[in-house]
Amino acid sequence: MPPPAQILRKETGTGRGRATVTTEMLREWQRLGEQRMDEAGKLDGVARQYGVASNTRKNYLRADGKLTKRAEDQLRKDGEGKDRCKLK
Repeated sequence: MPPPAQILRKETGTGRGRATVTTEMLREWQRLGEQRMDEAGKLDGVARQYGVASNTRKNYLRADGKLTKRAEDQLRKDGEGKDRCKLK
């Protein structure tokens, strides 16, 4: 049996605990796109890379990989315009 796939983790600076979803994470997720999310192990794989619990990820990323309203609001609150929050 082959060894399990190694998924690189992003450095979140939170030690072994779960990371808080930051504006920078949301921007990176927004830029990933569907194909790159699939390569990263789908949505739960992306969450694991960033040290975010799957249940927390669901508050920010929809099943189709697009940002939720909550995520868009967080980006706007941090100074991003509404147009920048839309996935291309």
